[in-house]
Amino acid sequence: MNIAYFFMTDKGAEVVNRLNQAFPGRIFDKSNYKEAVKELWESCDAFVFVMASGIAVRTIAPYVRSKMTDPAVVVMDQEGRFAISLLSGHVGGANELAKKLARVTGGQAVITTATDVENVPAMDVFAKENHLKIENIHQLKHISSAMVERKPLLMISQWRIYGRFPENVRLIQEVGDIKNLNLDKKDMQGRTAVVIGMPSFCKKAEAKCKAEHVLRLSKRPYVVGTGCKREMDEEYYGQAFHVFLGRLGIEYEDVGALATIDLKKDEVCINKLARILNADILIYTNDEIEKVDVANASGKRIETSEFVRRVTGVGSVSEVCAWLGSGKGRIIAGKTKFHGITFALAVREEALRL
Repeated sequence: MNIAYFFMTDKGAEVVNRLNQAFPGRIFDKSNYKEAVKELWESCDAFVFVMASGIAVRTIAPYVRSKMTDPAVVVMDQEGRFAISLLSGHVGGANELAKKLARVTGGQAVITTATDVENVPAMDVFAKENHLKIENIHQLKHISSAMVERKPLLMISQWRIYGRFPENVRLIQEVGDIKNLNLDKKDMQGRTAVVIGMPSFCKKAEAKCKAEHVLRLSKRPYVVGTGCKREMDEEYYGQAFHVFLGRLGIEYEDVGALATIDLKKDEVCINKLARILNADILIYTNDEIEKVDVANASGKRIETSEFVRRVTGVGSVSEVCAWLGSGKGRIIAGKTKFHGITFALAVREEALRL
């Protein structure tokens, strides 16, 4: 974690130095702290103010935007007796940081978020720890309220979730086909809901449950590995991609990344498709690709080609890159050839844990 420390007094400096030994960061005194906060707000993970909380609040006020993007902010007194989680307690990690800093000084962490006080799951923390995207953040407060007040909550997940939820949560998991999901209308009365899955699944599940407040937590787990001839026609490349996904029954919005070799990192057709998909582009070097055991990639043999090796220096591009991009997950479709183009598809399969 990239931390910035700020202090006002000599005693505050002593506390900061102790904290910095345990969790190294950058240190600023009262002569330049305002300028430093402004400069670092977008790039720093955490701000620790050893000073009065009012000074800290007034300093950060112009830059506070969203709980999903703001850095963690912790305030401590100059004796190190209390570490107050002031901002971004969950997603930003201020709650955990406050606990760690308090252990260094022998002080007390002050946590005020209701889910922590009541010891119930926080959906923003669950999302962060499981690499899920909160699609409609405005619904989070309703879900948190239901958790804290132990009101009935329905949770529908495309995947299995390991862990135990409170008794007020009705969990329906490993839902393969949303068409087979049958919900009792009486059981839905008064319930808020959380739906977890690929973006296409979340939209269908939200429509199915018809709750007044539905939080969507999504993951785009599919990675498409690709290779192509130089200066491939963009329109034809897009059409081939459409056919490839169509054969597999995969939705565009569920593809999270395109993966390819560094030789193709500037290929216009690949970069244009990534923009259309709003997907990441993952680039792998020849050395990274060559290290892959193509005889056993998660239990599957990856096809290699001497022609591809002569052109690129490696025996496989699309399939190996898809597999690497998925975190060495499961290959769903091996190398699929079009004229001058290859695609392969793999899926990330990290378990969801509470």
